[in-house]
Amino acid sequence: MRRKATVAKAKRRAVPRIRKAAQAEYPSLEELSYEKALAKSVLDREVPMEGDDAVTLAAAMSSLTGSLKRLSYNYGLTVGRSVYKVFEGRKHYRWYGDSIQDIILFFEKLGYDYMLYRILTDNVEVSIYRKNKVNLGCNIHSFDSGVMAGFLAAARGDFVRVSEVSCCNNGAECCKFTTAASLGDPFCTDIKRLSRIMGGARSVGKVRPEYHMLSAEPLMKPQYSSHINSVFFHLGQVASSGFPEGKMSAKMLARSVPVMERFGLGRLEYESKPLKLSILLDGVKAKKEFADISISFLNGMISRYSGRPLRSQLAPGRKGSYKIIVKQ
Repeated sequence: MRRKATVAKAKRRAVPRIRKAAQAEYPSLEELSYEKALAKSVLDREVPMEGDDAVTLAAAMSSLTGSLKRLSYNYGLTVGRSVYKVFEGRKHYRWYGDSIQDIILFFEKLGYDYMLYRILTDNVEVSIYRKNKVNLGCNIHSFDSGVMAGFLAAARGDFVRVSEVSCCNNGAECCKFTTAASLGDPFCTDIKRLSRIMGGARSVGKVRPEYHMLSAEPLMKPQYSSHINSVFFHLGQVASSGFPEGKMSAKMLARSVPVMERFGLGRLEYESKPLKLSILLDGVKAKKEFADISISFLNGMISRYSGRPLRSQLAPGRKGSYKIIVKQ
């Protein structure tokens, strides 16, 4: 009995805050998954938007290796099924093709406002005309493919495979997804190509922060954490390569603030004398695993100024937020 109580207590601690908030708002739902809670948030609420650069970085990171790409696609399947369950409670599809309009609506709610789709005899094609076209030499939207596949498979009641056959980040005019069989999406193993995102122009596209967190979720798996954090450290170094030489200064820290915000890695707050740094993560980003990624990126940005890695400590912030105190 005691063991059961301990397990139940651990499970309660592990439930993400966004799920608790959604359960409070929709008390009729006995069990609401993290993915379904975020999908509901996208469809039902007006929330601040953030730059498309954040989602592009997460997608590119998820395309570094074949195993990461598969993990990202498979997690997309889970999210797609969760999106379907949100719509399923509102309507019943008489025909499989009717469901296409709702997955398109979901992506439009995310911020992708220029989309086309075709329902053909033996497959479905979806084209997304993205504003962010950093040339990475690979198709990077395996998570989006998984979301579409999970949704369509649930609507159809049968296996559906979706592949990205062309990508804006691979020189194409649009990102095109199809349910027809393909040779598979190429993945990017070149960190230098990934670093181009840091030097690229700021994207004018906007997406919801919930989608950024969903697309970044595969990067937080324990088996990849060491590798992912080292890559984010490197990307932080690349992002600060144009900063002035010398010691850490208020000017350098001021330049770091918009970089962190641009890639959705939290709001950096600082005092230069004595040095005090903190990263504020609000709402859906208040997760320890995501905090580790943000800290790695910040450490990379200031590594040549501090001379040694910074230590971090999670401090309780206001409701629904974490504040990361960073010390030398």
